[in-house]
Amino acid sequence: MKALVMDKGMKKLTDASLFVKDLEHVQIENWKMGVFTPKEHLEAVSKAAYDFFEIETKPKTKQIALTDLLENDSQ
Repeated sequence: MKALVMDKGMKKLTDASLFVKDLEHVQIENWKMGVFTPKEHLEAVSKAAYDFFEIETKPKTKQIALTDLLENDSQ
């Protein structure tokens, strides 16, 4: 997307606005992807996904529900 910047012509929106550039960076950092497969193919598909996406180590993440956080906060 491009924006008209006063007296400077057309620029990419990310070049015209630090705010938009930061939003784009945060969006990329928070982007997640899942690869799903039956259990019997897990090892082969995992290796293929790590190789394809050039991931060096498996990220250590755990997904929890917001209600779990709220329950722990109230204790």
